[in-house]
Amino acid sequence: MWFSKKARAAAVPPTGPTPPPEPAPAATPTDAARLLAAVRESATATEQDADSASNTSSMVAANVQMVAGMMGEMTTRMTEVKDKVGGARQFV
Repeated sequence: MWFSKKARAAAVPPTGPTPPPEPAPAATPTDAARLLAAVRESATATEQDADSASNTSSMVAANVQMVAGMMGEMTTRMTEVKDKVGGARQFV
């Protein structure tokens, strides 16, 4: 199968040492200030998200405890009803 020179050059990586990456352009004070403002804004958003998640998890834990308590209460009442029905059958 014959390939063009361009296709072969693209398929075969060049050999030899890898050139160093180009240095990043120097940051100006306004770039640094903008970057710090963005970091500060992101940190505030993250703090608010964490606070919201904490509140939500506390509400979930409270709901789970409430449901567990209701299930326990319901089981107790059902046992009482079963015992009373059993006692009533003895008199019939």
